[in-house]
Amino acid sequence: MSSVKTAWQEVTAILRRRPDSADGPLPPLLLTLMLAVPDLTTTVLTMTLTGIAADAALAGGHGAKLGRRALSVAAMLLGALVGGLLALKVDNPAPLALATGLLATVSLLTYRASRPKPARADA
Repeated sequence: MSSVKTAWQEVTAILRRRPDSADGPLPPLLLTLMLAVPDLTTTVLTMTLTGIAADAALAGGHGAKLGRRALSVAAMLLGALVGGLLALKVDNPAPLALATGLLATVSLLTYRASRPKPARADA
């Protein structure tokens, strides 16, 4: 019981911190993660879906970013499906291994694409 009381005291101290304090404002996502409330880390998906709804012509939007947002929702859905199937059918570390491999591959490709190209001497 004392650990719950201590954690609650820490949370209330954070919530009482003023935005203009010397420590600066507390980022909302950090507060969400510190409170460890289930399903509050779905902020990205929720904001994307809200953006799709706001950009729809029915809501008076112009729909300029609809394709990109729909693609990001599809990518999140596919990632959740593949990760869940890997965890159920293979083993729990399998989704983490796949994600690590994908991150390494994308990082390497991004690094190689961002390097300056050497100047060619045309003779």
